[in-house]
Amino acid sequence: AAVRLHPRDPAARRALGTYLVERGAPRVGMTLFEEAQRFGAEPRMVSRLLAPVYLLLGEYHLLAALPTPPVARREHERARWLESHPTAIVTPDSTLMATYRETPGPGSLGHITIRINGRPVEANISVRARGITVSDKSLAARNVRRFAAPADADSGTAVLGVADSVGIGRLAVVNFPVSLQALAENEQAVIGVDVLGRFAPTFDPHTSRVTLHTSGRVDDRLKSASGLATRLTPNDL
Repeated sequence: AAVRLHPRDPAARRALGTYLVERGAPRVGMTLFEEAQRFGAEPRMVSRLLAPVYLLLGEYHLLAALPTPPVARREHERARWLESHPTAIVTPDSTLMATYRETPGPGSLGHITIRINGRPVEANISVRARGITVSDKSLAARNVRRFAAPADADSGTAVLGVADSVGIGRLAVVNFPVSLQALAENEQAVIGVDVLGRFAPTFDPHTSRVTLHTSGRVDDRLKSASGLATRLTPNDL
């Protein structure tokens, strides 16, 4: 309503963009952020909003063009590398299934086995994390391409990286951005629900299976499922 009333109000456009990104429409939200900047929003603040959206959408050339700061130099380096080695989905079908298991604990949808450069790791499906974080002590982290600032190893800051491939069931994504960081004991990896969200996942706890849809949409004929409207905020789902 605020955007309709004041079409050139950057604050209203930024707020609507934030809401739409949280509701699962990042490309529309990205356009609203860019328009908010053209209408006078503070560029650095908009850049902070745009950086994770560009990364999620694979718009690496736009991410590499954002100013430093607020975008860190290592983020620029990774974006430039990914610009020449783009992320791509490799799949034999439009609908694929993978096994997952329910696990107790707040903020978790369960655990799923993913493959980092062909090596299987158990990943916690977290509604509070974003992207994929791999334990820096795991064997899977050894062959990940790293884009680290000199002080990262000592500061505890996550090291930015790119996996040659990330696999979930028969689905594979090549040149996928990941992070390397110390995780809780016995935790090998964390996968944010935003990563699975791009594949419109449907979870079936009775069969311990999750179905991924490469189109990003669930078949309307799926009558046995319960549809829930979601909003993915910075700290929760």
